[in-house]
Amino acid sequence: MRASFDDSASWGEPATALLKRLNLSAEIEKLLEGPEDSLRQFLLKIETDENDDDVGRRIRSAIVSDFAHSFDSVVLTHACRKYPWSTYEEDGILRSNTANLIEIAMANFGNPDGVIQAVESIGQYYRNHNDGKVGFLLSADQALRFGCNHVEGPEFLRAIANRVATQDAKSFLAEGTPILIECEIPTSWLPGNFIAPYFRRIFSLWIKERANPAISWRLRLGGVMLEFDVPPDLFLRLLPYERRATNELR
Repeated sequence: MRASFDDSASWGEPATALLKRLNLSAEIEKLLEGPEDSLRQFLLKIETDENDDDVGRRIRSAIVSDFAHSFDSVVLTHACRKYPWSTYEEDGILRSNTANLIEIAMANFGNPDGVIQAVESIGQYYRNHNDGKVGFLLSADQALRFGCNHVEGPEFLRAIANRVATQDAKSFLAEGTPILIECEIPTSWLPGNFIAPYFRRIFSLWIKERANPAISWRLRLGGVMLEFDVPPDLFLRLLPYERRATNELR
C-alpha cells in the first residue's frame, strides 16, 4: 500500500486499526465532538516529542512500529526543469553533483571567469548543501496549486546564473520543460528520521480532516532532501507544470 499526502483514502483503514489496538477509538470520538483545544492538545502528543505522557509515547511509538508498516511505499514528487541534456527516462533522477553543475555553468553561461567568481561568492555551505541529494516535495497537488520554484532547474545553477547575469545564463536556464515527477519510494529506502515525522504527520492530518473536513489542512507541507537516486521504474507520473509569474530566476 502507498502512503501519499495527496490520497487520504489510503490512510483510514490502518489508522482506524491502530486506534483499536491502542484502545483509543472511544477517546478520539469524544475529542472529535468536544472542545477544539482538547483535540489540539491531543494532536500535539502525536506531532511533537514535547508531551512525554504515557498516551503520547504509546501513540508515537505505535505510529512508527504499526501504522508506518502498513505501507510498502510513500509517494514523493521531484520538481525539475527537463533540459535538453536531461536523461530522466533512461537514468532516472540522479543525486545532485556540484562539480557537474559547475562544469555545465562554465560551458554554457558565456563567462567562465564570472562563473568561478560566482561559485566562490556563494560560499562553501550553500555550495555543498544539495550535493549528493535529491529534493522531493511531499505533495504534487500543492505544487500544482500554489506554485513551485524548484521547476526552474537546479538551485545551485540558478544561484550562479543570478550572479553571472549574462544573457547566455538566463537563456540556458529558460530552456527545457518544467515538470513534476511523482515517484513511489519504498519505505525500506527511507531513513528513520524521515519515517517517524512523515507518518506522525499523516496520522495527525487524518484526525484533523475527520474533525473538520471543511478546512484545508494540507498547506505548507514542504519537502525533504534524501540521499539516493530514483530509477525510472519507480516513476508513477510525469506531470506537466505551467510556468507562472512567481517562478522567476532567483
